Amino acid sequence: MERRTGWLSGSRVKNPRIGVLHSTFLVDVGDYINSVAAHDERNAVKQKAWILKKLRKVPDAQTATKWLVVSHITAPQHWTLVEVHWGSKQLRFYESFAAEGRYDIEVKMRMLAVLDLCQEFFPFAVKTKEWQWIGEQRGRRQRNWYDCGPFVAADIVSLFEGDQPSAKNEKDMKAWPGGRKWYGICAHSPLRRTGLSR
Repeated sequence: MERRTGWLSGSRVKNPRIGVLHSTFLVDVGDYINSVAAHDERNAVKQKAWILKKLRKVPDAQTATKWLVVSHITAPQHWTLVEVHWGSKQLRFYESFAAEGRYDIEVKMRMLAVLDLCQEFFPFAVKTKEWQWIGEQRGRRQRNWYDCGPFVAADIVSLFEGDQPSAKNEKDMKAWPGGRKWYGICAHSPLRRTGLSR
């Protein structure tokens, strides 16, 4: 990926047991939450229908072992990842700045709303109260402001291969040929300037 644009979408990553949700998914969920809070029922109904349409494209919990939800934070710009681990009922949050960025607050709020929507959408019971949020367990791995996309890509690769996120640090990113390759696979459309890839 030579241009500094693109959304991490995961749309070209295929595995019938792992669902990957496009990075705009949680943006839509945030818009839905804001409409509900503003009592804007008309927009909330439209946004909810749009979200449920996207959920139809990923394997449900009876088929999938996990979902990987790519999350784009707009202010300040940053990429993170949430693993929805169906078997253990855990939401596992991964991000390269560790707890220092406090990006988990917004992402957690949106993911709890996703679980609430899943209660309505799927034919089996998803009880939000039974789920556990697990914040980033690794220390800060990123010092620059442009490698968060490749860090998310590295976590996606690791989580496709097993049950642990990547152990890569910033020095590894320069030497990792898969970083650029996987960033290119995950980046779907050049919708906006993000300044995340080299």
